[in-house]
Amino acid sequence: HLMRAVVPMVYIAIDLEQHKTLDPYKPFRARSSIMKQFSFFLFLFVCAIISTAAHDDDKEAIVTCGSVIKLMHVESGGRYFLHSPNTSWSSNGGSGQRSVTLVEEKSDPD
Repeated sequence: HLMRAVVPMVYIAIDLEQHKTLDPYKPFRARSSIMKQFSFFLFLFVCAIISTAAHDDDKEAIVTCGSVIKLMHVESGGRYFLHSPNTSWSSNGGSGQRSVTLVEEKSDPD
């Protein structure tokens, strides 16, 4: 339905450039073919724009609960790693919190 609304306006614009007055709903056969081609390429162009916009959104990853992420210190060229040893904050096991420190060498998988 959208293409039928757009096509007559394009016919009128073409006819005004040629200084002719033609009924936009009764075009010549050649004009009909040209307009079908124009409409097809316009449709492809709009689809390309929509797919490009959708593709740009895919570049941003969403971090949720359970996601695995890797943090790197950019200025050092990635030489430093996060280290989280199994430490207990109190004698009865603590609150379950862990300490995270920055180390220069990756020593263990923690």
